[in-house]
Formats: sequence, C-alpha cells, structure tokens
Amino acid sequence: MHTITAPTLVVSGLDDGLNPPEAGREVADCIPGARFEVYEHSGHMLAYEEADRLTADITGFLSA
Repeated sequence: MHTITAPTLVVSGLDDGLNPPEAGREVADCIPGARFEVYEHSGHMLAYEEADRLTADITGFLSA
C-alpha cells in the first residue's frame, strides 16, 4: 500500500466489530498522505448510521 499515490480517505466506525478503527488506522498509515476519520456514533453501517457526516466527508474530500 505504500506505493499508492492517489488521494485516499479511510473511514471507520468506532463500534465496528468487523473492521475496527485500529484496522482502518493501520491501512491509512500504510498509504502516504491518507486521511483517516473515525465515526464515533457508528458501527459497520456508516452510510446509515452517520449518513450526513459520511456524505459531507466524501464530498469535501473529492472537491479538495
């Protein structure tokens, strides 16, 4: 992953038992310049649990 050059956004839900934030952080740390966000009120279903924040983060990331 250290060879990835594309801008990268990694998101994790704080209560995600399938892909916990520690795993997301590990992925983000392997990608140069990756942005990492933890969603404090979510598990694995970010698009349903924090839809507004996810939409704002993705929109902001893509327009930056």
